[in-house]
Parts: sequence; structure tokens; C-alpha cells
Amino acid sequence: MAFELIECLDDTAWDEFVRDSFQGNVFCLTDFLRSLDEPFVRYLVKEEGEPVAGTILMTRDGLPLRAPHGCAEYQGIMFGRAVEALPTHRRVLTKLKTVDYLLGELADRYRYLSFGLHHEFTDLRSFQWFNYHEPEKGRFAIELRYTGLLDLRTMVPQEQYLQGVRELRRREYNRAVKEGVTVEGSNNIGLLDRLHEMTFDRQALSRPVDEARQLRLVGQGALDANFGKLLLARSAAGEVASAYLFLFDNRCAYYLFGGNHPDLRKTGASTYLMFYAIDLFKKQGMHYFDFVGVNSPNRGDFKTSFNAEPKLYYAVSWERPD
Repeated sequence: MAFELIECLDDTAWDEFVRDSFQGNVFCLTDFLRSLDEPFVRYLVKEEGEPVAGTILMTRDGLPLRAPHGCAEYQGIMFGRAVEALPTHRRVLTKLKTVDYLLGELADRYRYLSFGLHHEFTDLRSFQWFNYHEPEKGRFAIELRYTGLLDLRTMVPQEQYLQGVRELRRREYNRAVKEGVTVEGSNNIGLLDRLHEMTFDRQALSRPVDEARQLRLVGQGALDANFGKLLLARSAAGEVASAYLFLFDNRCAYYLFGGNHPDLRKTGASTYLMFYAIDLFKKQGMHYFDFVGVNSPNRGDFKTSFNAEPKLYYAVSWERPD
């Protein structure tokens, strides 16, 4: 296989590749990358002039950042649709050889590599076998992670879906209906920012500075470039009880940031808002709803209580020994 590694400087070509790849997602699209206000490099592996794989490195001072970088959960290696269409025996071998080539080329250019692999990237042998016979050159560390995923294509109608989730979620939803909670769209990222901070304060936690910064940058960027939706839940008195930010690409919606007013938690607004969003994205034709991580006990339990299926993915990192 005669591969060539090139830096992709063409936004349109890059986004077309991302949207066509099974591993492509909103965190790899150009508008999202620019919203982070960090340098990045996009690489394509080409064979006979056609892109067969691609990846992104977020950088700072010329060095790749550790993945996942903040809210950018999946920024790993993506394969072109032509590779996925190959017969199994050819597809598996082609992917291995492509990733082997890509890792070798990048390791010559950088002393540190890190990828947040999408859950559709399932064969990690190239990472396991990297420097297999020369371990003194460094091996990849592999971190197991989970997200929660709903397949909206097979989801039952909303009323039936509500009957199948955890009883607590159903009670909270019904309470919100009874109390007159309503949902509306908004462009006010400041409201989400304020409620997000209040949520941390209620738990006596210090809100990470980087997380707050990314909420504001990505949130405003998503609304401005139309790859995000901010939804508010209001009490019957008109108070904003909950605010959630969702991103979306051509196949999937992603729950990214949320915040709740501590004095209005008993209204059931946060649960009502989540059910509303899931139904909205289903009606808009999305294939999946991704809760973007179920990697801590409390957050993970809340997300899986909506019947989200735990889905395995990996973060992998390598550093060249001194």
C-alpha cells in the first residue's frame, strides 16, 4: 500500500470526509474545532490520491494535547467510507496497515500523541502493537471509557418510551407536566453559564476554569455556526429552572453542558427538558443521541436512567521516552 500523509488545509474537503466517516462526529468538524480557540492540525492519509483515513491533533506550543481535550470527547482516527465497504478480510487488514502507517509517521513528527477514539473505532491492535519489538521507544497507554447512547431509529413512541425508563425519571417528568414546566430555545449562553456555575456551587465544588471557558466558547460558536441548540426549561412562574446545550452533526445529537437552578430542582424541569430534547432530535431525523460520557457514578447513573446503553470507547496516549 502506497500511503501518503498530508496536512488538510481545505475546510470543505475535511468536513466532507468527517461527515462521510462512520467514526466522524461533531467534535471533528471545522466549526467545532475553531470554536475551541486552540491550534489544531488535520491530517489525511491518502492512497492513490484518495483519503482513506484522517485524524486531528489539538496542539499547544506545537505539542499535541492530551485527549479527550475538555469537551472534545471523540477526536481520534477516522476511516473513509470506501475502506468500510471492503470485504471483511480486506477491511480489517487495510485498517491495521493504515493506522500502523499513520502512527509511524506522526511519531516521527511529535514526541507525544493522544487520541480520543470514537466508539465506532473498535480494533485497537495497532496501538497495542506499536513498538512491539522495541518497547524502549514507548508503548501506547490505553484508557477504557464509556458513553451512554440511545438509538433513535429504533426508539418506541414517546409515551411508550416514558413507561420503560426508571420510575423516578417518570415521576419527575409527570411532576413537571403537572407544575406547568415549559421548554423554549434560546441564544443566551450567559444563562447556561450562570446555571452551570450554580450547579457546581450547590455541590460545594470548584468549577474548573477550562470547563467554564469551553462552555462559553463552544456554546456561542455552536449557536453562531448552527451546530448546537440551547434549550431552557421554565417554571410556570417563568423562572429558568434548567438549561442544556446540545451539539449535532448529520447523524447524532450530543448532550454537552447542563445547569440547574438549585431552588427549582423539585419541579422536575431537568428531567422534563432531557425527555423533550431526545424527542425533538428524534423528530428531526437524528440516528443517535449521545450523552457524552458516563464515566462518573452520579452523572453516569443519571444518564443511563434514560435507558442509554453504555458504549465502550478508548483514549490512547504515547510519549517518546527521553
